[in-house]
Amino acid sequence: LQRFPDTFLHLLALAGKQNHIANSDGMRAAISRELCRHEELLRIMLNDLKMLQSALHGLLVMTTDLEQIGLGIHLGVVPMSWIQSGFTSSTSLSSWADELDSRLQFWRAWVEHGRPQSLWLAAFFFPKGLVYALCQEYAHSRSVNIDQVVLGFEVLSVSAGRDTQLVALTEGCYVNGLFLDGCRWDGNLQSLVQSRPKDVPSQMPIIWFRPFTCGQLERGRNPHDHVYTSPTYRAARRKSIPCRISELHHLEQRQKSIVDIGLPSKVNPEVWLLTCVVLLLTLGS
Repeated sequence: LQRFPDTFLHLLALAGKQNHIANSDGMRAAISRELCRHEELLRIMLNDLKMLQSALHGLLVMTTDLEQIGLGIHLGVVPMSWIQSGFTSSTSLSSWADELDSRLQFWRAWVEHGRPQSLWLAAFFFPKGLVYALCQEYAHSRSVNIDQVVLGFEVLSVSAGRDTQLVALTEGCYVNGLFLDGCRWDGNLQSLVQSRPKDVPSQMPIIWFRPFTCGQLERGRNPHDHVYTSPTYRAARRKSIPCRISELHHLEQRQKSIVDIGLPSKVNPEVWLLTCVVLLLTLGS
């Protein structure tokens, strides 16, 4: 209760009065949807915790639902009612709470100070909504049909946390916080390369999501002849036995890719297809 005060619940009303949070109706709608979803989750959490606190003091009847919430907190497991209202995660309750705290800070900063220089994609309940809003912004500015807009991708040499070095954009956005699994990114070569022994999924540099009109997609700064189109998932699905995340490709197929991102490669993309290379928003536990 002390960690998640109800001050965030006022952000939605504040966002409606701020014009600097977005440049288009589509982006403004995407942000409002995210704020509503986070507000709903926070209200449910605060209500459950207050009721559980009252039940423990004997002021309310301890129902089965409250008992399950209390048991989950005791065991360090995210209560099912919070997962159903929030976001799925294979992490412990403390890690889940850390991620929620980071999400709330991200959205609070956006509402109070305007759109960040680079966007943390994992903070979105509906990351596809952001992708659609970017395409919608571009279509409106160029007076073209949104069906004619496609996204290009450019991996920059700037790492997450150093987005102050970035040049302000008029189209598209910078995205940070993606993790590459199954291989690694070589910043010097500007290419996907084989993982080293005992490598773990590594964080990608900031990626420019750059809209284009269909048929005019430029090659950008890709110094190589090949591009591997990597699917992007929120998190990997783990088996009950120890294994690398990259071995879970057949389980990832059950999920829908959030966005397929083209990554430069020195070698044939089939190499990375066989290695089951994917991009992840979160690593899980």
